[in-house]
Amino acid sequence: MRVFLRKSSSTVAIDDLEIERCYGDLSDAQALRAAMSDRDVVFYCIVDTRAWLRDPAPLFATNVESLRRVLDIAAEAGLHRFVYCSTVGTLAIAEGDAPVTEDTPFNWHGKGGPYIESRREGEGMVLQYAKERGLPAVVMCVGTPYGPRDWQPSQGTFVQLSALGKMPLYLKGIGTEVVGVEDVAEAFLLAAERGRIGQRYIVSETTCRCGSCSRRRHVPSEPNHHGWVSHCLRSTQSATASALRVDCCAAISR
Repeated sequence: MRVFLRKSSSTVAIDDLEIERCYGDLSDAQALRAAMSDRDVVFYCIVDTRAWLRDPAPLFATNVESLRRVLDIAAEAGLHRFVYCSTVGTLAIAEGDAPVTEDTPFNWHGKGGPYIESRREGEGMVLQYAKERGLPAVVMCVGTPYGPRDWQPSQGTFVQLSALGKMPLYLKGIGTEVVGVEDVAEAFLLAAERGRIGQRYIVSETTCRCGSCSRRRHVPSEPNHHGWVSHCLRSTQSATASALRVDCCAAISR
């Protein structure tokens, strides 16, 4: 197992694992080639999740343009699978009782804010490379993960604040797909073994509604709820924003 990461990255989550470490960043084509050389599978888990940024340029720089550089190299690396970590945010929203599948057309254009747009553009590019460049890519649309070893913590912050009665408010009528992190890991391994190239897979357990584990007051949701939340995050305490930020600059390959 080989891990690609920055010199500045925290390694708390992998310090007890026997793995090979390759250092570099997404602008270093030579380091990227070295990290993917003689590998069968690449698990690409790099994403900038800072939806609250006033200037969304960094989101597109990492989630789209840097990804393009990685895909150019991966397409020539002779891989068996390129497993791309996407998000359920690129999926459609259910209308009525109709279920949403991987093939349901996206139906909430302009309501997710720059973060969702950057993820949709990045995911679309991965699928385009699978179709036009022969990249053996599999896309995993992952719900909000929860579980042990949330060392930052990131999504676990919301669970922690709710359990301690410190969640100041929640958005009424808003929910998200959630999934145990162990199930996510198993899904990625299965995708590496027998995921269909060019296929999207939903990785989720259930829908969790805001307020289901909180007794705090709610505020009404807006149609552009993701953009509205981003605005709130920009206005909240820096400690909370820091807790929400995910440092995911590590592409894992084997």
